Amino acid sequence: MPIMLTRKDGPPTPFRNAEYIPFYYFIPKSILSRCGAELNAIPRNPQVLFHNRAACEFVESDLFRLLIIDAATFMVWPYMGFGEYMEIYSGYDPAWRSPTARTTGFKS
Repeated sequence: MPIMLTRKDGPPTPFRNAEYIPFYYFIPKSILSRCGAELNAIPRNPQVLFHNRAACEFVESDLFRLLIIDAATFMVWPYMGFGEYMEIYSGYDPAWRSPTARTTGFKS
């Protein structure tokens, strides 16, 4: 059952990208510090997050989903055994798609 948010201008609607919120809280602060101001602006307390309209709007954005996928890739990459920087690979390379496929599979 999806999380429903009551909007200012209408009835409750599903909260997009809510399935990524638990994963966000498992990302260590040392990695979040490298992810930019947008991702660090989200409150680390879920109750505060759900009462902050700006944070909820950011979580519903495609940028939040992309940053979560990139953070997951950054954490998994050292254990994949390639030894190179992940920036060497293109987004279509199977080596790059493997760690990101695990993250995008949450939705299905």
